[in-house]
Amino acid sequence: MILAVQVTQYGPSKAIGGWDGYEDSGTDAGLGCHNNQLEDGVSCALSKPAEEALLVRPGVWLEILLANGKTIERRFDDRTDPDLPNARVDLYQKEAFDQTIPDQGQVIAIKAIPIG
Repeated sequence: MILAVQVTQYGPSKAIGGWDGYEDSGTDAGLGCHNNQLEDGVSCALSKPAEEALLVRPGVWLEILLANGKTIERRFDDRTDPDLPNARVDLYQKEAFDQTIPDQGQVIAIKAIPIG
């Protein structure tokens, strides 16, 4: 399944010395949606519409084709705000916002990588 999504980035909040303006206690503790440890440059979060369209569960690896042509792999370890109406992937960046990754409003293709 290939799905066009918006790409954003998230990380620890400014309230605890991080870079992200959005404050979330789970992210600030480094925890994903099933009390798993978030990994810098590995973990990502999906919005409910993206998760439902892709028919994936946490722990699945995703191949993400960015709008700039670069392909990255991320593990589905977290969920975005459940009220977000659009298909979206948020890339976990613990240390800093990565300026080289296309962000706000950029559309990508995303697919689950077969396991096995």
